[in-house]
This record gives sequence, C-alpha cells and structure tokens, in this order.
Amino acid sequence: MKTDLNIKLLNKGYQLKFGYGALRILGAKWKCNSIQKVGEEIQKSFSKIEELDFDTNDKIVDIVLAALENARHDVTEIDRDELLNELLFEDQAKMEKIMTAFVNSMPQGENKPKKKTAKKETKK
Repeated sequence: MKTDLNIKLLNKGYQLKFGYGALRILGAKWKCNSIQKVGEEIQKSFSKIEELDFDTNDKIVDIVLAALENARHDVTEIDRDELLNELLFEDQAKMEKIMTAFVNSMPQGENKPKKKTAKKETKK
C-alpha cells in the first residue's frame, strides 16, 4: 500500500512517499535484497522500542530520508542530527505520524478468500 505524507521538516514543507520505492532504497542502504529482509531489519531494530539506541535512531532517519528520496527530494543537504533532534526532542508527534505512515505502507499479506466447503447431504 502506498502512503504519502505531507509534513514540515526542518522548517521546510516536504512530501514523504512510502511504498515499494522507499523500501527498495532502504534495502540498498541496509544491504537487504528483499522487502522481507528490510522488514526483518526493522523488526530487529524496533523490537525494544522503549530503548532508542543510536542504531535505531539511524534507522528512523534512514526511513525518513528514503521516503523523501522516493518523493524525488534532494536529501544530500539534510543534516541527519538536526532531523533526529527535531523528531526525538522537539516534536515527537511528528515522528509518530511518520512512523505510522511507514508502517501502514508495509505489505500486509494477502487477503485470500476462504474456500467454501460444500455441505454434504446426508441420505435418509
């Protein structure tokens, strides 16, 4: 599912574009060759969410930058530390919006219709 989010970061308005393109960018950065491996990397980093270590913080910035890059923004000028400072210390609600949009963009598995079972007629 593709999820876009318009948000102000570092005093500038941006569109964040999640979905396949952002996952592919993350895969290249994290050396993961599939969406599933990207998901595993995210699970590993966020399994103890109450403890945001530096590796997890780096993953948060990577996710934001991938969504920006996927929306065709130039991310080379964005300071990672300033971005994290804003998301972690100045406006945590903004980080929550971003992470919610990211999670909602992840593949949710297939919704396969249930097979109908034919009722057997009983002979009397």
